[in-house]
Order: sequence, then structure tokens, then C-alpha cells
Amino acid sequence: MLKDVKSEEIESILNDKKSGCSEILLASLNLLSKIEKNERERGEKIAEIVEKIVNAHKGMEGLANVLKRAVLEGVDVVRREVEEANKKTAKKLSELVCGKTVVTISKSGILENGLQKASKVYVLISRPGEEGRLMAERLKQFTSVKLVEDAEMGVYVRMSDVVVSGADAICHSGFVNKVGTLPLMLTAKHFGVRRLVATPTYKLVNSPRSIHPFEFVDSQLAELVTEKGLS
Repeated sequence: MLKDVKSEEIESILNDKKSGCSEILLASLNLLSKIEKNERERGEKIAEIVEKIVNAHKGMEGLANVLKRAVLEGVDVVRREVEEANKKTAKKLSELVCGKTVVTISKSGILENGLQKASKVYVLISRPGEEGRLMAERLKQFTSVKLVEDAEMGVYVRMSDVVVSGADAICHSGFVNKVGTLPLMLTAKHFGVRRLVATPTYKLVNSPRSIHPFEFVDSQLAELVTEKGLS
């Protein structure tokens, strides 16, 4: 039996193609935490919902790993860890981009919080999906923002101090993020612009898959910013 959980909440998470991995993960953990504490029913229902969420977001292996941990270790414990890691990662990013001009891609809750002190943020529309539109709207509350076409990235990267992306999964050799991230990082490298990927370490996996609309980016193309700082 579910307590205060509506089918619409589950469907919203399953059909969310705009939010970043960390946002979908927290929405999932918040949903799972509403399930009654009856251990037998709780375990079975959580596992069932986790399987649906993982199947709906196959490119987000970092999300899959954490949700599977939640089944074994308890939702509230894992949720607190995720919230703390997200907060610390956003803070570390904020320190690095404060007062700077930034180009970013797609949508990420961590980047949304971490880029608020940038002097200017150019947000790529991020086709397909156009998640950048929502990212730009959210950031406009805090700093100067301009939404730009993906094909214009070269123009705006050349005018920026740093390029920043999030990640849906990371490994020792690189990371997976929305398509367009690889050309963005290569463009920034061409112009000698600093490149950062901001993501908590809970997204670490052995060998991430790059299922469209996601792609793999080599670790040599960006500095990793986590809750522990730069690495």
C-alpha cells in the first residue's frame, strides 16, 4: 500500500525528459520516502518503482546506481547523502565561476545553483529536447542569461571565461552527458577556454553507456568538480 503517493507522481518522473540526473534522482527518492514503513511491502514496492524509473532513464547510470543503493540501504539515508553532495558540489562550482562569463549546456539542478554568481551565462538551447530553455528561465532569477543556438557555441565560447557542464554518469576515463557536450568541450579547448564538469561522486560507475541523447566525453577534455572539490 502507498501512503500519499499518486500515480501521477510516478508518471511525472518516468516521463521527465527535461530535468538533469540529480533532479530526477531527488524526485525519485522523495517519492520513495513516502512509502509506508511496513518492511515487506516497502521493499517490494520500492524495488518495483526503482525498476520502472531506471528503465525510463537508461542513459542515467548514476541515477540507477543510487536508486539501487536506496533499495538496500534505506531511502532516507541515501537521500540525505545525495542532498549534501549536491549542495557541496554546487558550492564548489560557485566558487570557481563567481564573477565569470560562462557557457553551459542542457539542464542541471546542480549547475542551476552553482552558476547563480556568474556575471553572465550563455545557455545552449540543447537540441534535441531543448532543456536549455528551462535552464535559462531558472537562472534568469539570479544572473544575466542569454539563450543561444547550439550552432552558435563557437561565438559565445570565444567570449567566455569558462565552459561548464553537468554529467549523468562519470568514470575514471570520462563522463556521459547530453549530446552536444563533446563539441562544446572541443570548441572550448580550441579557444583555450577552461572546461569544467560539475557532478557529485555518487554518479561514479565502472563503464558508463552513451545511449542517445547522451554521449561520452573523455576526461582529458574537462576538469572534474565534485563535492570534494577539483580533481
